[in-house]
Amino acid sequence: MVIILELVIQNLSFKYLDREVLHDISLTLKNSGLVGILGPNGVGKSTLVQCIDRILEITGGDVTINGKHLREYKPKELAKIVSYVPCSTSETFPMTVLDTILVGRQPNTGWRLDRADFEVVQGALEFMDIEDLALRHFNELSAGQRQKVMLARGYAQHAEILLLDEPTANLDIKHQYSVSKRLKRLSQQEDVMVIMVCHDLNIAAKYCDRLILMKDGTIYADGDPTEIITERNIKDVYGVDCRILVDDGKPFVVVNDDNLERVSDLECVPHSVVLYLNA
Repeated sequence: MVIILELVIQNLSFKYLDREVLHDISLTLKNSGLVGILGPNGVGKSTLVQCIDRILEITGGDVTINGKHLREYKPKELAKIVSYVPCSTSETFPMTVLDTILVGRQPNTGWRLDRADFEVVQGALEFMDIEDLALRHFNELSAGQRQKVMLARGYAQHAEILLLDEPTANLDIKHQYSVSKRLKRLSQQEDVMVIMVCHDLNIAAKYCDRLILMKDGTIYADGDPTEIITERNIKDVYGVDCRILVDDGKPFVVVNDDNLERVSDLECVPHSVVLYLNA
């Protein structure tokens, strides 16, 4: 198989002031696919994807994309290869959804737009099933609608690597699964490497080709969902006991509620898994 896309992370570390957030991160990701990054709050998941997009400058180690060091990419050149969509946005700019998504075309076309750019935006609206929002103003939308618009803007960038920080945040359960299914299709049909931070173990297990489980600022486990979503791993990383069921060949987590003796214990449990607590 010819490698057309390769992201290599070697011994990456990152510090906020004197606090080491990431240490000894090494990964090699090749070609398209949907990759999920899992782990409790505060283990560095969002920091890792921001380091890959050079929003944060790494303090140790190296990152290469297609054999070229991350530091050697000019900002516009990198934006053609890597697109980043944050977990949520506090921006309330009075632009239409159409114009908001058009901003995603800037790395490819500058500010000279042509018919092809509008066709890409139309495709992005259709991809996220938000054609009805095209002429609405972004600051009039709900949090969930804004999240879909930002995902559409990331899609419109047509980058080879799409980095998503909790792309299903603010969405109801129907749209969590719908968006995840669309991201899976994107990675398969358009040869995009989609890397998403996810707190929902069951969504990640159902749709991701590969899972990276983080603990204490480093990689605890990396592999196929059936290898990563295990009772032992969930206990070691999240501190809760669970049962693993199998649904259509995919692992499904059911947390044992007799381990959750205090309300504060729920903070370490992936939020959607709590829906499946034993009575």
